[in-house]
Amino acid sequence: MQQEKDVEGSEKARQDGNTSFKKGKWSEAIGHYTNAILKNPTDPVGYTNRAAAYLKLDKYEDANRDCTSAIEIQPENLKALYRRSLALKSLGRLDEALRDISLVCKLDRGNAVAKEERKEIRELVEALEKKSQQFKPPQKTPPISPESRPIAASIEEIVEETSQPTVPSHESSQTTPIQSIPKPSFSDLKRSRAAKPAFTTAKLPAHTPDASKPPITTPLHHDILPIASSPAPRLFVPPADPHSTSPGSGLTLLRHLSPPQLGWTAIQHYPAQNVPIILGPLLEPDTLAQLFSALKHGLDGSSDSAVALDEARARILIVMKGLLDLPRWRVNASMLSRSERELGRQVWAQAGGQGQWP
Repeated sequence: MQQEKDVEGSEKARQDGNTSFKKGKWSEAIGHYTNAILKNPTDPVGYTNRAAAYLKLDKYEDANRDCTSAIEIQPENLKALYRRSLALKSLGRLDEALRDISLVCKLDRGNAVAKEERKEIRELVEALEKKSQQFKPPQKTPPISPESRPIAASIEEIVEETSQPTVPSHESSQTTPIQSIPKPSFSDLKRSRAAKPAFTTAKLPAHTPDASKPPITTPLHHDILPIASSPAPRLFVPPADPHSTSPGSGLTLLRHLSPPQLGWTAIQHYPAQNVPIILGPLLEPDTLAQLFSALKHGLDGSSDSAVALDEARARILIVMKGLLDLPRWRVNASMLSRSERELGRQVWAQAGGQGQWP
């Protein structure tokens, strides 16, 4: 028995879902889209819209399932193919993601967003292949045959041995097979990054002398150097030319991003628009998270003064906007953990960024 459609009711529910989606109420939008699907299950738009909401909540399996349902109804649905590619990429199924996004580029040759996404997925595949090189098992060493072993014997001994029948070697030529180590998937790399501890500044516990024990005295000697009780604080030496965009400037700033207070001090010595330029080729997910921490420290540390806070916001907003224009921005951002992405969203919002943080 064919299910009756309520096209008008489905359209109304879908519009309600769109309203909730625009307000950032993803779960509420999913409820409306589900209602739209129930009223008209043969309309692919309900599935693609619900998939978009699932992506916002990082529910990639659900998004993948809805996109597949839409594609079964309409095989060349560009939104379904594109969003399924995003879901598959986040699930670590890069080959399938590349297949979908390549089809989008083929069907819509002028789609610049799809082309950029395809480029990023290809870069992820290449990065994963490079990463897997570290997990290659060692090559087998062939067994040394008796003939190839050096024999310390005189000529007379060799002649005498050749006159005797050859005795077969009892050494086994079989070697224990080395099990291959599986390549880490993209999702494995994301999980390993998510398990890393957050960037914190550790403090050494204060030393409390034990009054019951006599103090230890060290005799003076010219070979003995005084030992510091704690490491000296790291200092940032301002660059000779803060306007330089040479690779050396980026390396200097990169080395001083952590701890956050030092990173913020270093960032302030450079023109805000130059920070993404000099850090761009050097940024990795870890250092991007360190940059977020330094910028967050700048916002929090300037809250006592309205003037200082406005200056910090203006500087940080320029830096954050510059990050979005970097060629490898989305590749690095996709490798951030949930907490690191949330930190980026907080910095973007506090700095006065408009719209949803990517």
